[in-house]
Amino acid sequence: MSFDYIYDTFGEYIETTPRYREVENKAIRLLMRIARDEISHDAIYEGFEEVRKTMLELDDHVTRPGDPLWLTQFLTFHYFKWRDWYILNKIYTEQPERFNTEELQARYHEISQMEHDQGFFNICRTCLEELSHKVKLLEREGV
Repeated sequence: MSFDYIYDTFGEYIETTPRYREVENKAIRLLMRIARDEISHDAIYEGFEEVRKTMLELDDHVTRPGDPLWLTQFLTFHYFKWRDWYILNKIYTEQPERFNTEELQARYHEISQMEHDQGFFNICRTCLEELSHKVKLLEREGV
C-alpha cells in the first residue's frame, strides 16, 4: 500500500511551511533579549519552558527539511543545564533551610562558582551569530 498521495497533497506545504517557524522565532527573540540584557532570569526560564513544551507538542519523531535542529541541540546541551542551575539557585534563595547540612551548602557553593549564567549567555550570543540571517529577518519585522 502506498501513501504517496499524502505527500502529493501535503508535501509541498510541509516543505515550504516549517512547523517550527513560530517556536523558532520565539526562541530567537528570547536569545536577542538575552544578548541585549533586556530579560530577567525568570523570563528566560518561562520563555524557554514554553519553547520546550511547544517543541514536544510538535515533535512527531520525524525530522524534515527546515526543522530547527539547532534549537533541539541548544535546549538539550545548554538550556537544560542552565535551567537546572536556575531552579537550584531559586530554591537556595527562597528556601535556604533545604540546604541544612554542611555537605549540601558546600555542594551548592561549588556549583554556584561554575558561572552557569555567563556560559549560557555566551552560548546565546554565539547562537545569534550563527543565526544572523534569521535575526535579520526578524529585525525587519520590527522585533
